[in-house]
Amino acid sequence: MQVVIMAGGLGTRLSPLTSERPKALLPLGGTTLVGALLDRLAVCGMTEAVICAGHMGELLPQALGTDRRGVPLRFSVEDEPLGTAGGLQLVAGLAPDFLVVNCDIVTVLDFGALFESHRASGAAATVAAGEWRERLRFGTVEADAEGRVLRLREKPEVRHTILLGAYALNAEAVAAAMPSAGGRIDMPELLDRMIAMDAPVRQFFSTAEWLDVGTVEDYRGAARAVSPLQDE
Repeated sequence: MQVVIMAGGLGTRLSPLTSERPKALLPLGGTTLVGALLDRLAVCGMTEAVICAGHMGELLPQALGTDRRGVPLRFSVEDEPLGTAGGLQLVAGLAPDFLVVNCDIVTVLDFGALFESHRASGAAATVAAGEWRERLRFGTVEADAEGRVLRLREKPEVRHTILLGAYALNAEAVAAAMPSAGGRIDMPELLDRMIAMDAPVRQFFSTAEWLDVGTVEDYRGAARAVSPLQDE
């Protein structure tokens, strides 16, 4: 199971923590953010990792070396930010089907099950998805076209199905959907292009614990939670 890890972001929302290191190398649970992700992927059957680096990308091979838990690592460095999917254009030797995972997630998602579900389905892409719940800060009102109030709810909890930052992709489908001019492209746009081409895009729904590490507050929360997650 080949995995491409997207670690090229600037980490602007994590400033000042990312002023001297890329966000992938932020300390987490005795290792780093990308180290914890690589360890989880290795448990799930990863056979090779390709790390797409950008901001201070030269620090990643210095920190990680050429293998992790016996799994070979190689690096692809972007000269300019290419988005959450654009870096795939620079990766040589993509497997016929492979995973793409954002480096800024902490999760016990079963990546192996995601990959096998994708291969069994023959889909062009399979997106890992989960449920996100949040309580609104305000009460809500529902009314009909004439303004008659039908229902009031005090700070309700709402649920969303969200992307978990992990994708199983078919290499031929990716090549067909990439813009011919190359350049920056984010994963949602790449997937939308596949859908527009009538290529099958599927969902792999998971209830696994999952944390996004996009802000300083998120990072601090992940640092507090990482030990219980690693034990699962």
